[in-house]
Amino acid sequence: AEAAETAPPVSCLGMFRYATGTDKALMCCGVIGAAINGCTQVAFSYFMQDLVRDINDPIRDSRDEKMLRNLFLFLGVGAMAFTANSMSWIGFATSADRQTLQLRRRFFMDLM
Repeated sequence: AEAAETAPPVSCLGMFRYATGTDKALMCCGVIGAAINGCTQVAFSYFMQDLVRDINDPIRDSRDEKMLRNLFLFLGVGAMAFTANSMSWIGFATSADRQTLQLRRRFFMDLM
C-alpha cells in the first residue's frame, strides 16, 4: 500500500494570496474597527464607575445633572462602538466575500 500524499501546509500569509489591494485595505479597516470597538469596552467600564459613584450622590440636584451627563457619555460611546463594530464587520465580510469569489473563479477555470 502506498502512503497517501499530503499537501504542504499553507503559511498564514498564504491564506491571503488571492487578496487584492482593495481586500487588504478592507481588512485594515476591519482591524482598525475591531481595535476601536475593543477600546470602547474599556470606556464603558470607566464611565460605569462614574455612573455608580454618581447614583450614590446624596444631593438630588447634583445627582440629576451628573446622571444626564452620564446619559450623553454612554450614548456617545455606544454610537462609537456601533460604528466601529459595523466598520469591522463590513471590512472583514466584504473582503472575505471578494476573496472567496476569486478562489471559486480560479478553481472553476482550473476545472475547465
